Amino acid sequence: SREVPTPLRGMTSSFVDQNSYIAEAFHLNVGPRTYYEMLRAGPRESLHFQPEDVVATIVTCGGLCPGLNSVIRQLVQMLSIYGVRKIYGIRGGYKGVLNPKSWVELDPKAVRDIHDLGGTMLSSDRGNPPVEEQAA
Repeated sequence: SREVPTPLRGMTSSFVDQNSYIAEAFHLNVGPRTYYEMLRAGPRESLHFQPEDVVATIVTCGGLCPGLNSVIRQLVQMLSIYGVRKIYGIRGGYKGVLNPKSWVELDPKAVRDIHDLGGTMLSSDRGNPPVEEQAA
């Protein structure tokens, strides 16, 4: 795997070790407990991708919940800080994945005030097209 230096050096000194995991137990009152080990989230000292080569897409799906626009805004701002130049919002949930012409280009200026709005600027949908169609 590639190791690209983080653009966050100088902005934070608190990096998460690449071998840091969180363990969680799930129990459904039936059968034995299942234990999961998940990679801990947070800024890393090195990245696996060159940020300017990344194309990021953001999709909101399912029912609406408070704060979706704030999440979209923060994602766009952090992706920009990392150096990602192409960020798209997929309108209409997973159904929108099938219609790239409806995608909207996002940057910090486009999302500056969306946290003051209700709902999601991308609109949401509970529909799920087949995975094979979405990945085509």
